[in-house]
Amino acid sequence: MEKTPYYILVLLLTTIFINYQKSCLAATNYATDQSALLALKSHITLDPYNFITTNWTNSTSVCSWIGVTCGSRHNRVTTLNISYMFLSGTIPPQIGNLSFLISLDLSRNFFGGVLPQLLPHRLKYISLRNNNFTGNIPISLSNLTKLQLVDFSSNSFQGNIPKEFGKLQSLQAFGMENNRLSGTIPLAIFNLSSLEVIALTGNELSGGLPSYMCDNLPLLQGIYLSNNKLSGKIPSNLSECSQLQIISISRNSFSGQIPREISELRFLRGLALGVNNLNGVIPPEIGNLQNLVQFAAEKNRITGAIPAGIFNISSLQKLEILHSSEI
Repeated sequence: MEKTPYYILVLLLTTIFINYQKSCLAATNYATDQSALLALKSHITLDPYNFITTNWTNSTSVCSWIGVTCGSRHNRVTTLNISYMFLSGTIPPQIGNLSFLISLDLSRNFFGGVLPQLLPHRLKYISLRNNNFTGNIPISLSNLTKLQLVDFSSNSFQGNIPKEFGKLQSLQAFGMENNRLSGTIPLAIFNLSSLEVIALTGNELSGGLPSYMCDNLPLLQGIYLSNNKLSGKIPSNLSECSQLQIISISRNSFSGQIPREISELRFLRGLALGVNNLNGVIPPEIGNLQNLVQFAAEKNRITGAIPAGIFNISSLQKLEILHSSEI
């Protein structure tokens, strides 16, 4: 009987060894994901409906657990959504081992503690809205360069917004509303050309807005900065944010006149400027904003008459200008 050539035997053995290594690696990665999620389970102090307690067990596949989705190619955890489960507890650092995670939603729960600094670099979406996280925002989040959405609204974060967030070049929505953040808005934020929403309402932020703030924000649709301690003039180059639909900067200390250039924002639907230190007249060009639904400039030092063109905006539903000086 003819013998199998030596080189074929070597090829077969090599193939078997490579496949064995792949299977071992897959098993290791699967075990890593399982261990990370079981660590999260162990940090949950209240699970009133036993969603996690009864479902996340060693006897079933991680990919079948409630709130968990795995990718078809690598069988790794890609999505973790345990929102609206009324859970309480803290988030363990092992969550950072879910290296294929692209979506993490823990909203509408009651997690406490400080966000771990080891979240995976593949993460695209973080939602911690309406929880009770405290402490400073970890600078290490700036390493997650694939992030597209950050929403930490309605928590108790304090301290400054890390300037390192300027490295998040894929960021589309940045929400930190209703926290206790202080300091200035990092200038690097205004260089994130993919940003569509900046939402920082209800903090203690101070300082002003850069005169060039819209030079690199061509996609910006909404800027929400009300209820802070911001000051200085409203940048005239807001017109460069040609997609803007909402400007909400009321209840700050902005001064100077309302820039005429705002009238060039043809998609603008909401303009909230009330309770500042604005002076001068309302630019008559505001009447050109034919998509405007709400315009508020109350409690400023505005003088002169209300431009007649404003009353010709057929879409306008709300107009607040009372209590301005001499108007």
